Amino acid sequence: MTIEHYDQSIQELFHQYREYVRTADPRRPGVIKQLRKKGLEAGDDALLGCSYRLLAEYEYFVCGNYRAFHEALRQAMRHLLRIDDKSQMAQVFYLIAIDAINKGMYDISCNYFLTASNLLEREGLDKDAAIMRASVAHVLLMLGDYKESIRHTRSSGAVIRRYKTHSNYASNVVCGYVEEGTASLMLGKTGKARQCLDKAERFAASRKLPLPVGRRFDVCLFAARLALTEKQNRRAKSYLDETVALMEQLPHLADYAEDISQLGDLLIAQKKFDVLEQIIRITKKKKISADAVNARRIMVDFQTEYYLAAGKEKQLMESYRLQSEIHEKLIREQKNTYRHAQDLIRLINELRQEQVRLRSLRDELVFKAETDALTRIPNRRALNRNLEERFETAYANHTRLGVCLMDVNGLKRYNDTYGHPAGDRCLAHIGDVLYRLSKQDRIFAARYGGDEFVLICEQMTDGEIRKILLRLKEDIPINVSAGVCNAVPGDKNRCWDLLANADQALYAVKNSSGLASCRNGIRFRKLPPFSQQTPHVSD
Repeated sequence: MTIEHYDQSIQELFHQYREYVRTADPRRPGVIKQLRKKGLEAGDDALLGCSYRLLAEYEYFVCGNYRAFHEALRQAMRHLLRIDDKSQMAQVFYLIAIDAINKGMYDISCNYFLTASNLLEREGLDKDAAIMRASVAHVLLMLGDYKESIRHTRSSGAVIRRYKTHSNYASNVVCGYVEEGTASLMLGKTGKARQCLDKAERFAASRKLPLPVGRRFDVCLFAARLALTEKQNRRAKSYLDETVALMEQLPHLADYAEDISQLGDLLIAQKKFDVLEQIIRITKKKKISADAVNARRIMVDFQTEYYLAAGKEKQLMESYRLQSEIHEKLIREQKNTYRHAQDLIRLINELRQEQVRLRSLRDELVFKAETDALTRIPNRRALNRNLEERFETAYANHTRLGVCLMDVNGLKRYNDTYGHPAGDRCLAHIGDVLYRLSKQDRIFAARYGGDEFVLICEQMTDGEIRKILLRLKEDIPINVSAGVCNAVPGDKNRCWDLLANADQALYAVKNSSGLASCRNGIRFRKLPPFSQQTPHVSD
């Protein structure tokens, strides 16, 4: 969705929203309501879908109101599917994926990230699609599919590194090195992991601005895990001290719960209880939100393992109690998420079926509007559209375009002799012949009106067009005259110049003393290098 085509008031609301998000301004929901109101007033599905998506983000990340979050997502989908806005739909699937991660449903999350990436790729948004694939790599890392994680990390990183002006360029590149290095470490490839760490540190050092706290924490955490694996105690201590210091600065620990837990497993295995005490102290001090159920579950499981290894029975019993409560809550949350996901999938299917029905109805109406009822070939309206489109193509490619205007000779006398139903059958027969002819490439046939028909021939010589018309005259039981204008359109020509000149050629045939002088009732006329200023008459 682009906001440039909206009026100044709506653009100003979007600018305010971005500023309020950056500064955590409490007026943010007010702006969303104003955008939704304007969308309702205008009946604009794009604006309504976007406003509901922004509302879903607010309800999830700020309020933690999951019921309102899912309802806002449902409304966003309802509007966005009507206009087939793939980029906005990708953002909706991204939100569903984040929600699934926070419920510990990594496999579902991975599928939604992939769906978002595919939608963005269809829109040509390679950079955004690559960022989604980087999220897929992260989820695969948590699922333990390390080889696939590396594959997605490399493919997304190759695209991300092309967009050096992106605001999160440095952070995304470093994240890619850390993800690949972590997966390599889990596969036992410590040498490859060391290379990834060196690349991340060199890249971070080359930047003029320091990396965000969260990304520097990722690097130090990965470096500490690598040093512990390699049993480099001095290096490990240095990185662990820095990691613990950075933990104090992190605004939210929920996003790093899985990484901290994996580091904790290494520390427990090497009995480094002093560092574990510091980490647990920080996690208790910086309480994880009650809404981040999966993150709380991970941290409580990690603490339980530590208390069990350290023999702290009192803390272990309390940890067991918390573990039981959180696991029960997580199961309830996962059931709700499954139910909401099923509701959303059902809604998508219903809306898509409605779209198919409406598209079929639209195609039927277009067919009726652009088809002649008697001859069953395209009518004047369809001719106007096709002539304009083919003229633009011929002009752009410098190719020939031929317009043949045909007239049935003596149709009135035929009607007077055999009756109007017989005349209609004659016209219907001509329509059948032209319909079969139009099945060929580069030929379009239409009824111009009354007893006149038009052929449009692309990239054909005069001789080829003459042969086609002579064959037509043999298949039609009544005499037909034809005027043709076949030329390469010039700078000052319009599509209707071709039709006007074909009409003048036909007029010359009709008014000639003998049809033989016009070679079987067919005359060609050249297209002058200037516009005839022929008025466009629509039906």
